[in-house]
Amino acid sequence: MRTDSRKILFCYKMQFRINRIIREIIERGHDKYAYLSRAKNLVWGLLIQAVLNDDKLSFKLEQFGNTMGIESDYTEYLKDLASKRVRLIISEALDEDRYKKAIQEEKYSFLRTKSTFQKCMETAYNKYSWTKKSL
Repeated sequence: MRTDSRKILFCYKMQFRINRIIREIIERGHDKYAYLSRAKNLVWGLLIQAVLNDDKLSFKLEQFGNTMGIESDYTEYLKDLASKRVRLIISEALDEDRYKKAIQEEKYSFLRTKSTFQKCMETAYNKYSWTKKSL
């Protein structure tokens, strides 16, 4: 395996803060983002891509990728990425009638599909020039 173990640890620790991060997004617009409580894996996947596409990745890995402890600055960094990038990506990607209708009908299974993630990544590429990166 040729993966930097700091990347694995960095992304692994996210799962312990994902609920708090989703709450942060929902607080930005409860009516608009309430369905995100059903999209933990989508938010987590996009947050991983946000980190891997961050220009400051090597600094952040050095800062937060060496211990199992979850630093408060780490949580703040993730909340910032989620509210300023991930939230906007999901909102724009799901701004189609088929997604709006599914959300209105409280049918959230589409949030767990590969096609929804790919749609979000297309939006991320268009907005922020993100590419899909592996650990």
